[in-house]
This record gives sequence, C-alpha cells and structure tokens, in this order.
Amino acid sequence: MTNLWRGAAALAGAVLGGLVWSLPASSGAAADCTGIDLVEKLRAENPQDYAHLLEEADKIPNGKAIFWRIDPGKGIAPSWLLGTIHISDPRVNDLPAPVRDAFDKASSLALEINNLSKPNLLAGKLARIRHLYTMPSGQTLRDYLTKEEIDRIVELQPFHGTMHVEAMVRLQPWFIWIAISIPHCERVNLKAGKKALDARLEADALKAGKTVYGLETMRSQFEVLASIDMQDQVKNLKMTLRHLELGRNAFITTVNLYLARRMDIGSAMTKLMSRQAGISDAETERVMTKLVDDRNITQFEAAQPLIEAGNSFIAVGALHLPGKQGLVEKFKQAGYTVTPVN
Repeated sequence: MTNLWRGAAALAGAVLGGLVWSLPASSGAAADCTGIDLVEKLRAENPQDYAHLLEEADKIPNGKAIFWRIDPGKGIAPSWLLGTIHISDPRVNDLPAPVRDAFDKASSLALEINNLSKPNLLAGKLARIRHLYTMPSGQTLRDYLTKEEIDRIVELQPFHGTMHVEAMVRLQPWFIWIAISIPHCERVNLKAGKKALDARLEADALKAGKTVYGLETMRSQFEVLASIDMQDQVKNLKMTLRHLELGRNAFITTVNLYLARRMDIGSAMTKLMSRQAGISDAETERVMTKLVDDRNITQFEAAQPLIEAGNSFIAVGALHLPGKQGLVEKFKQAGYTVTPVN
C-alpha cells in the first residue's frame, strides 16, 4: 500500500469534493472496482514476509478497530470516533448496528471538513484558493514531466474530460497525483452520484437536524499538500503514473483491510509497498508526516471541545486513528477513557 495511495486516501474527502462533487452528476452506470489484494498475495507467495508483516502490525497501537467510545468522565456523555474511508463502496457505507445507533443518538457530527454535501459551496471555496493548487507564475508541469507523461495524464482523464490540457499543466503535481491515485472506477461512481461515507454521514446528519462541524478546512488541507516539497510532489506523481496497477491493487487492499478492521496491517505495509514503487523510507516518512501525523494534532485540538460538550460523533479518515501519533492515542493521553467498539 504505497504512500501514494495512503496519502491520497488521507485527503480524498476534500480533494474529491472539489474535483468530482462540484461537477454535474452523470447519469452513467456505477462501476465495480476490481484488483488484487496485496496482503493475500504476500501471504500466498511469501509466507515468511507475511509473518513479518503481521509482527510489525502488532507493534502498532490501536490498529484493530475503527470505532471507539470516548468517555471524558465528569458526568459528561460519551462521544464516538469512527475511522472512515473516503469512498463510495456500499460495504463501507453499510454501518454496523453499534455505529448507526451511536450516530443516530449523537447531537452533533464532526468531519475532517464539512459542507461535503454542498458541491456549489465546495466549488466556490476551490476558486478562492487557486494559488494552493496551481503552479507558480511562469511554470507548468511541462517543466517537470516528459511529453509522454503529460499525454498519459490526459489519457487517464482524471477530471472526466472537463479540463483542457493547457489548464491541466498549470496544476501543481500534488493535485494531479491525488486525482489519478483514486481509481477510475471510484471516480466514475462518485460522478454517477454515489456518495462517499463522509458525505453520506453529513447528509444524514443535516436531515436529522444535527450540527455538523469541520475539524479542518479545505484551505488548511490544501495548504498541507501545497507545502510538500516540489521535488517530492513530482516524484510521487511520476511514480503514481508508473505504478497505476499497484495503486489500483492498493485501493482494493485498503478496502479489505478496513472491512477486516486491520488498519495496523495497512500502516505496516506502507514502507514495503513504497519501496516497490521506488519511494525511499525517508521520503515516505516525510510525506506521511505532513499528510497524517501533523493533521492529527489539528483534528485532536478541534475535537476536544466537542468531546467536553459530550455526545458528539467524530468521523475522520481511518489512517488518523492508529499509531503512537494517532488520534486514539492522543485522546488517551488527554485523560479520556477510549474503548474499542467495532
């Protein structure tokens, strides 16, 4: 599971909101996403490496559940933390009974960013932060990519054929990298009107009269991506183009690990799969620190007042939960009792 896909997944809620949900809905049929489960492939072909992977996964705290109860004590009602994947797969969207019950009873919902179910508002926000995803004056992607790589991006149609090539080459590498990291099948599904889990939760919450908060903003998420060194942006884009099949397989693997509640294995696979894509451990750490760990601090600080108020349902990307720098550990360190539910 390369840092390319995991990084994309970490911010797909915001980026896909701008790239896909702001476009007119299509009447086309939804698409099935297929690929190879990389964990199962490793288990079948190299049992020794598979056993080592499981050993490394077991060292990662809080990686075997995606739904947690947070008890602040002091007579305050518990809140709930759900790890999500920003995709439309019906198996992900079909919430288990304990999760649905907690969501229905919660008085508020907190997402990474809010207004996901309002595409016109998202499009307006995108227009106001163009400097965060377009190249500096006088530069284009042609300064960094070969003609063959540019042609390949055009062929992939990451924006459903709605963007002229001359506009596309003015985008920063991270913007293209995120767009093509999401498999074509999932982009088709979102364009066809299928909602990712985060957007579905927001729509249900608003319908039920709940207050919906954003722990971050689209601007702050784009600032994180734009702050990635240009050399790292370009290398990640080139590697994504070169390893599209690996990315598709990583997508399938991520979904399967999520459904199995084993995000610890996903975290343990990051360096292994990144190496296969030609990304060094140092580069992986550098990018993932920005995309996940640094943002955990922002999300934690924004969530604390909601937990102190009680009865809040917090839903963020599942990658933000496990690990020593993850949200579950941060809530524990803050003195809350955090218990796995599902």
